[in-house]
Amino acid sequence: MGDRTTVTLTVLKEHKDQVIEILRREEGLPSETEEDEDGLVVLTYEEVNYGEIDDLVIVRSRHIPFSFEWAAGGDFTRGERHLRFLEDGTSMLTEFGMQWPADVIFHCIKEIENADDPKAVLKRILDENQEPSWDNQLENSKMAQAVALISQ
Repeated sequence: MGDRTTVTLTVLKEHKDQVIEILRREEGLPSETEEDEDGLVVLTYEEVNYGEIDDLVIVRSRHIPFSFEWAAGGDFTRGERHLRFLEDGTSMLTEFGMQWPADVIFHCIKEIENADDPKAVLKRILDENQEPSWDNQLENSKMAQAVALISQ
């Protein structure tokens, strides 16, 4: 492993061409593009420095929801970052480092130590560490764009 790795970026089919154009300057064209029946497109980029694409900040500023995943490298673990938009147009950015299993197990033990319902606590932790839903993301991202225009 080194400081370069493979990353995948998942976006809505409606945003595919716009995202490819935004990232073309920094990363070139994706090495692979895969569309699914749910209206999502997975773009794969190889040899990405430290699993980071700086131009994702532009994707975010254009109110485009995404899921970004990177493989482990020499000095970093694999992980994922998800940008979703809520009904009111506000954004929610979540990131999960994959330092499994030690960090997660430690966190679970600490959380359930004095819990009245350990099973409920574990379910909450599991729910908090899942990829956010893609439901209504096209509509919610349009709302975010409208809110941004109004507040300019």
